[in-house]
Amino acid sequence: MNKKIMGNSKSLLFAVLALAGVTFSATSFAEKTNFSHTILGIDVGSSTYKIPPCIVGYCVDKMGAASLGGSIQFADDLLVANISSTGLSYSNPVWNAEISGSSLGLGIVKAIGDKVDVLAGVESLSVRTQICTAGGVCVISDDTGTGYGAGLTIGINDTKTLVARVSITSTKYSKSTTSTQTTGLGLGYYVSKNSEISGSYASNDVASSTTVGYTYHF
Repeated sequence: MNKKIMGNSKSLLFAVLALAGVTFSATSFAEKTNFSHTILGIDVGSSTYKIPPCIVGYCVDKMGAASLGGSIQFADDLLVANISSTGLSYSNPVWNAEISGSSLGLGIVKAIGDKVDVLAGVESLSVRTQICTAGGVCVISDDTGTGYGAGLTIGINDTKTLVARVSITSTKYSKSTTSTQTTGLGLGYYVSKNSEISGSYASNDVASSTTVGYTYHF
């Protein structure tokens, strides 16, 4: 199962530079980004599977989810040290499942005009799936992968207190023969200069997810 379906707006910032098709130059963009990307945030929500996986008669149609993540923007045109941790869980009378994942990424961020920031990068992924029966017998599977993508953060109003986010990512795990493309949409509101509340939606061929969250911008 793919942890990226969590739709975490923070990890969705990362992108493949080739996919983005953008060559960043000092003369093409504003010198300072419109938003601070040194952040710490938490999201909670759920993921709904389009084709529910089933084990001994019980099918998983939805899993509860939570994630914690942050990033450090070292300069106006450099976003690095993005890290996030995600967990999903499901239980029934016969067995329970837990999925935990983490990511560590490197990327760049540039301003286009006075309301839009473009982000692009790559991240390393790891995921662990654990399924345990009521009798305590567990099956554990570990996997690693790579994620790429591109994203926009857009100020909707003049004060840039209302923002929209659009992103696309591609992830490939070593035990999977195919990659997964995820599209994400988000909306955030700055309740103060540093505090933002947000909601997001993400979807791919496997599942869709919705989250709400809080982000502090340093």
